[in-house]
Amino acid sequence: MADREEMHRALVAMGFRATQRIRKSRRCGTALAGAVSVCVDEVDGLGVFLELERMVPDGLPGEVIQAGLAQFAASLGVAATERVEDTYDALIRAATSV
Repeated sequence: MADREEMHRALVAMGFRATQRIRKSRRCGTALAGAVSVCVDEVDGLGVFLELERMVPDGLPGEVIQAGLAQFAASLGVAATERVEDTYDALIRAATSV
């Protein structure tokens, strides 16, 4: 939905309510090598995250895909030292509960 306020009103009308505010800026593009989608998120209070995605055929082990994406990140000069599986709201909640 293009209109943030319209989306907010729709969610409130369905009974949802805000529990966490996440402020981020996102820059995305598609890399030519292997059709990898690359997004860089800057999340207030958490830092910078690199998100890599690609379409893969069925039956390919996830470990193989992850290793390939880590190699791709390394080719960009990024050391993929930690794979984050939590959502931003869970990470913010954990960071503020300390």
